[in-house]
Amino acid sequence: MTEIYKTRRLKIVSSIFIAIIIIGFITLRTPDYNYTLTVEQTINGLSLTENAVNASEAFKLMASNNNKCLFLDVRNPHEFLTNHIENSINIPASEILKEENFNYFRKMDQENISIIIYGNDALQANGARMLLNQLGISNVKLLTVGFNTLLQV
Repeated sequence: MTEIYKTRRLKIVSSIFIAIIIIGFITLRTPDYNYTLTVEQTINGLSLTENAVNASEAFKLMASNNNKCLFLDVRNPHEFLTNHIENSINIPASEILKEENFNYFRKMDQENISIIIYGNDALQANGARMLLNQLGISNVKLLTVGFNTLLQV
């Protein structure tokens, strides 16, 4: 009699396990975004000075206003409203992967407009730059000084 109960339990547990596996495969999604760079390419991109803009270059770009560059502020909206680079746009780092924002970055890339990312410091901006580079947006540059430092220069 106990063997029958063990067999029933085993069948029930096996059925539940198989059902969980099937549900897992059914609900499995493909990622919305795919990385385009290898780890080596990403690491090599970190050391390139062509992907960086220092304070004096930033001031020149702001003065020229030739519509070939866009300053992207990745700080939170409150900090942006308090003070920001003129004609810059604010997309917080946490919202970069929203579909409308990512499509905007693709459009800038297709139009060959450089996106210069800045935040409170270069570390905050670098995360957003690396993410966009990984996702195939090639015209992204990093402001090597934070916004507060830029104000003091």
